[in-house]
Amino acid sequence: MAVWYYSIDGQQSGPSDERQVRALVASGKIKGEDLVWKEGTPEWVPANTVAELKPTSRLAPLPAAPLPAGAPMPVGALAVGMPAPAPGQPIQLAYAAPVVAPLPVIGNDEGPFLKLGKMFSVPGGRWTGMAVVSPRAVYLLKVTRSASGAAYGVGGLAGVLLHQAFSKVDDVRTCSADDLPHPIRVALDPKNKRGKCDVVILPREAMSLVKLGSINNQIAFHLRADRFSVTTNLFGGGKIRRFLTGYGWTLNQVLNPTTEPVHGQGMGREFHEMGKQGPSTFKRVALAIIGILLVILIIVARIMRNF
Repeated sequence: MAVWYYSIDGQQSGPSDERQVRALVASGKIKGEDLVWKEGTPEWVPANTVAELKPTSRLAPLPAAPLPAGAPMPVGALAVGMPAPAPGQPIQLAYAAPVVAPLPVIGNDEGPFLKLGKMFSVPGGRWTGMAVVSPRAVYLLKVTRSASGAAYGVGGLAGVLLHQAFSKVDDVRTCSADDLPHPIRVALDPKNKRGKCDVVILPREAMSLVKLGSINNQIAFHLRADRFSVTTNLFGGGKIRRFLTGYGWTLNQVLNPTTEPVHGQGMGREFHEMGKQGPSTFKRVALAIIGILLVILIIVARIMRNF
């Protein structure tokens, strides 16, 4: 059975099978002007122009006309003219198929690789995973998102729950671990258990500054406006410095990048994966409620202890 996607009030949903979409049409949840798209077709179309969905009285056909300027469109759709289909003729589709950012070309890297640490920050948040460096690039494997120190300060577990409920989705990536050439994959994931996790690649030629602290155990990588940092081993700074300088990295000096970064928001994701990286609304509400209840219990416990 064909796989369908649909857009209601600008919110894209799917995948769904034809039976589910027909039921939504019959109930009026999908209206005639709402857009639908079936895998294997090139464009989005209004629901009332699709014969398979059997429009009912609630779905009176709309007159054929271009959408008005400024009308909302689903993510990835491009408005074009919508001529009325002639009887017995194929439907004239009204929306271009979604465009997905192509996966960056990832060159092989034979190393050697040096482990930098297991905790790092990207523009969207802090992560626990793995960070390694080679003579050519830095590779960050995002496994578990870390709550901020402020979150831990609000009652420990309660703070973590509230942080997860209200934090924004961090979808900065270059590819998944499965997309990496074998030597890089082994360096980041030697047990081959993190194939679906996101990876951020920071090419050496894209760096505008590599800052290695002399006192703290942080190393920062600046790629134009974006800043990434890795928390290294407390006594590993000397080894990292020797590795980087030994392979020609320039430290603590402003650089002139000679290539563009290859990371971005959701780069290379398939159409059905886009916008599905964060927790659902239900999960966010549940986490928020549990976190608030824990905070209330902590406050009550402290008040009772003073009596």
